[in-house]
Amino acid sequence: MSDSYVCSGATMRCTMGTSPARLTVLPVRTVYLTGQPMANISDHKSMVNLAPFGLCRSLGYPATASATAANHGPMTPMPFMHNTPMPWMNGKMDYLIKGQPALLKSCKCQCMWGGTISLVTDGQVGEGTQYVQKKPKESFEPTLSQFVYYDIEDGSFMESDELGENKASQNAGTDATKDTKPTLPQKKPSTPEELAEYNRVADIVLKRCEDLSDADKQRIINMVNEMPNNLSNLEKLAIAESNLRIEKLFGKQKGQPKSIEEADSSHANPHNLKYVPDSKGTFVDTRGNHYKPNPSYHSSDDRIRINSATTAPTYFLRLRGFDITAKGKVRNSGSLNEEISKGKSFKLWKNIDGTPAQPVLTTDWMKSKGYESMNKERYLEYFEETCAEEGVYVLTIKWKNRQELQPDGKIKTIDTKGHATILQRDSDGKLYYIEPQTYNYAIGAKRPISQLAEKGMTDPAWLSGKGVMRVDNKLFNADYVSLFNS
Repeated sequence: MSDSYVCSGATMRCTMGTSPARLTVLPVRTVYLTGQPMANISDHKSMVNLAPFGLCRSLGYPATASATAANHGPMTPMPFMHNTPMPWMNGKMDYLIKGQPALLKSCKCQCMWGGTISLVTDGQVGEGTQYVQKKPKESFEPTLSQFVYYDIEDGSFMESDELGENKASQNAGTDATKDTKPTLPQKKPSTPEELAEYNRVADIVLKRCEDLSDADKQRIINMVNEMPNNLSNLEKLAIAESNLRIEKLFGKQKGQPKSIEEADSSHANPHNLKYVPDSKGTFVDTRGNHYKPNPSYHSSDDRIRINSATTAPTYFLRLRGFDITAKGKVRNSGSLNEEISKGKSFKLWKNIDGTPAQPVLTTDWMKSKGYESMNKERYLEYFEETCAEEGVYVLTIKWKNRQELQPDGKIKTIDTKGHATILQRDSDGKLYYIEPQTYNYAIGAKRPISQLAEKGMTDPAWLSGKGVMRVDNKLFNADYVSLFNS
């Protein structure tokens, strides 16, 4: 571990606590480093130098022991109150701060309730970090837990100097070296209840990773580092662990995340197009583009043209780097394909703690707006509101398939089509419609959302069970991997 002198503002972690805390050096200290008062081993006083670590999980802590007993066994952590009568251990004996050994980042402080307090950051700001000792980069070994501890003060995830060094060395020569400290893009926990929920989920995710081999843990870390910054670090870690399980079910590792065009471009559903672009092809459209017959096209098999419930998750997994294609629809009663085609599309995703993910139902949104029916403008409003964050969304919709003009001048819908598809808001802030079932070579993967809004059924009687859900921050349900060709 890199060793450095510690200042006020350093971040600490306790083995029995549920959240990080800050070290405070009282302003009477007059020895400064990079603008902060320097700490010594006497800065160990509870609630003076040491802020609370959230909830205490030690049964040695009377409050937790009592609450756990009252709960008839299940661990019931209670708000933290340290018991730290002894100074920090292993201070720098030959460098005194106000007569006491200087506090180093490698120092530990023992709580009488059973927890061991360690320092995650040194609290120094700006340049000029004073390292006492520094090991070579190749000796740094990041741990999974470094991705999920939350810094309640500034809204960012903490990671040790070692992890930052490791990531910088892995990404040498890329933009990743510019900023190796991950940030939390969404609203940080602002209440004890929100923080407790965050820590509950973090504990679940880390528990799932406990028994993995060192090689699998390194694989997870590599996947975390390749994910986009619109995900929190806890989401990245949970998704990476899920990806690892899916890799083992497919029997091969995924590749690098794919672009929108790479994920679509008819790769998700290659059997659906009768012709594919070929500069030497003998078929020419009105724009002068040349095509050739698609060797994967099945003219007698309509199953590949009615498998939207499968092509939508295929596109999603391809974005993550899985080189897969959608299987055709299977009409067998009781099959997984039949199940998700009958209005169960959202069962393919879980929240990062493993609980079922829930969409925003179209009818619920209509009720919240006071709308009794839908039209193009309301669909556009629905898409924009429910897909406001950058990310990938699965939409299920009932759209008009065939209509006829009636003698009284009214348009009557003869039949309708249930459909699952993709909405995606990019980092540019624009919302696009992606149709992985059928690629459009003329315009590419990104289509205007107005195309969907024009097709949507207006009568709410047709919209029961339809909705939209963000999925790029979710786990794919590994029970459904048989829906794809790998």
